[in-house]
Amino acid sequence: MIGDGDEVRFDWRRGGAAAAGLIAALVLLAMVWLVAAANDAREQALSAERHTYEVALVVRNVSSSVSRSEAALARYVLDEDEDTSGTVYASNWQLAAFQIRQLEKLVRGNPEQEKRVATVMQLYQKRGEELALAATAARQNQGQAGISYYYASSHEEKGKPRSTGTKLDKELSDITRAERQSLRDRQAQSQFFSAEADRFTDYLSWLGIIVGLGAVFLGVVAVQALRQNAVARKQIEDEAERSEVLEMAVRERTQELWETN
Repeated sequence: MIGDGDEVRFDWRRGGAAAAGLIAALVLLAMVWLVAAANDAREQALSAERHTYEVALVVRNVSSSVSRSEAALARYVLDEDEDTSGTVYASNWQLAAFQIRQLEKLVRGNPEQEKRVATVMQLYQKRGEELALAATAARQNQGQAGISYYYASSHEEKGKPRSTGTKLDKELSDITRAERQSLRDRQAQSQFFSAEADRFTDYLSWLGIIVGLGAVFLGVVAVQALRQNAVARKQIEDEAERSEVLEMAVRERTQELWETN
């Protein structure tokens, strides 16, 4: 505001410049927040993507360990060599159990996947009981009995329920399939947030240029305001000096007239 005697009037140039600066600052803060939020969302999507890869890898490891264990058991019932094929069978089967427990930790917080992993553990234990009959027969050198047990545990007849091993493979495949679908969704989300972060960064760069130009403009306005204030003060001082001179002249003339009379 500028005081002009008793009248107070608003300086629209300075007020408008201040308002423009405030708006620019608020927009800048909003853009910075949007860029930070987009980057955080992108990092979360990438973290979820890495988690999906970890789950898929562990599932594949479980399937591989079970397959190697069953293949070793098939050799074990034939050669009945506990130190080689028997050890390979047992170690891979125990490794599969460890990997399933790893899988339980990885899917914690996802109810659907937790349910699937719980089913996998149940099928794993049931399958282990079926294979244990063949392994025990081989360890006791029962010959054909071990082969019969192994064949019975793996054989499927058309029109009858699927074997435990087939159910286990299917459940593991379902976990992988669900994770792949989740991976596709997360990849799309990651790409979206990456594009948004890049776009906001571009906007922020342009806004920085605009704010810089605005700062120059405000500087010019401030300089002009200072100059105007200096001119106004000079005018006031000149007016005061003229008034003082005029007052002195009137006083002297009055004194002369008084002395003449």
